[in-house]
Amino acid sequence: TGEKADIVLDKSAENITEGKDKRGNQSITQVGDTIRYTITVSNTKPGTSWYDVVVRDLIPAGMSYIKGSVVITDATGAVHKDFDADFADGTSDVAFAIGDLPGGKSATIAFDCIVTPELLGAEKPVNIASAKGTNPTETIKPVDPDDPDGGVIQERDPLPPGPVDPSD
Repeated sequence: TGEKADIVLDKSAENITEGKDKRGNQSITQVGDTIRYTITVSNTKPGTSWYDVVVRDLIPAGMSYIKGSVVITDATGAVHKDFDADFADGTSDVAFAIGDLPGGKSATIAFDCIVTPELLGAEKPVNIASAKGTNPTETIKPVDPDDPDGGVIQERDPLPPGPVDPSD
């Protein structure tokens, strides 16, 4: 339709391996290298909000999640890291809550993976992230369900930033 999406995901990968800059061919990733994935979620529509945003990432074969590496910067600019609960090293299905995402704002998730021998000889890995959230109207409930013209309340328990169950 040519319309621009309100919610935009952008994902990048960077080899952050110490000493990589001293290699003859820096464009080649090697087993044991550390790759930092950064996912930016943006709400491009002013005057809107997306509540309790969760980003899920299926890490491809040949890449192994590094426990404790995730850093989340929410839409207010607050940085969240060193979570009490995290995924185990090697987990291939991860999800992270980033909080609410008002219109015109972005939030980022960055986490590291180690390249494993499984990557050798494999097709170029495809790593796709997806996001889900709740529209504010889905949290509005009437005070009295029998009075459509009566007052309303917002019922929600905000999801704090951090690792969450990817199957939820």
